[in-house]
Amino acid sequence: MQNENFWQSTKGKTIGGSIAAVSVLLVYLIFAWFAGLFPFKTKIILDKDTIAKSEANLKLNTADATKITDKDKAKQLIDDTVKKINDFVEVINNYNAQNDKKVKDTTIKLFSDLSNSIKNVSIPDTYNANTFADSYNNVAKQTSLDSAFTALKSDLDIK
Repeated sequence: MQNENFWQSTKGKTIGGSIAAVSVLLVYLIFAWFAGLFPFKTKIILDKDTIAKSEANLKLNTADATKITDKDKAKQLIDDTVKKINDFVEVINNYNAQNDKKVKDTTIKLFSDLSNSIKNVSIPDTYNANTFADSYNNVAKQTSLDSAFTALKSDLDIK
């Protein structure tokens, strides 16, 4: 046992393999940290393509009285629309936190005001689909969302 080579033994091979695996993992993590790859925070990019995709995802659908027949569907429509807009506002806020090229507060306010006005559409206890559709459509106008996206593109110098 005293003349045995340590690195040729089972314990030596186990320790050597462990050291090699930890070294490879450490090199990967250091590279990932410098490159900003997983598992580290990724950089948020707001360019022409991502804004176009967001614009397509955030289309405000008009409320149709024949499809929104009860209070639950009306509430779901409001909640879904508000969630989409608020999620996009969160993306903009995270972008502002990471980058020097900031989106103006007035632009963020356009999105937030639209979200708040949609959230404030009332659903009375005596639900009437036509009344709800009219009040929702008066507030949730695509032109308001389009003007907010135009201001966002202007802030980021995207043509």
